[in-house]
Amino acid sequence: MFFYLWYLCEFAIRFVRLRDFDEAYLHISFEREAYRHEDDPDYLSKRKIWAFWHHL
Repeated sequence: MFFYLWYLCEFAIRFVRLRDFDEAYLHISFEREAYRHEDDPDYLSKRKIWAFWHHL
């Protein structure tokens, strides 16, 4: 539940600031983390629980 609440709040804040749906989506910390590590198939087994915090 925490993930969904954080995701929606972060998207809303970024949408208000950037005024662009696509840009707001791309700047969400979870999405930035996912795109940064999409070529690493072992990332999820190495990932720490609060890793998205570094992408804020």
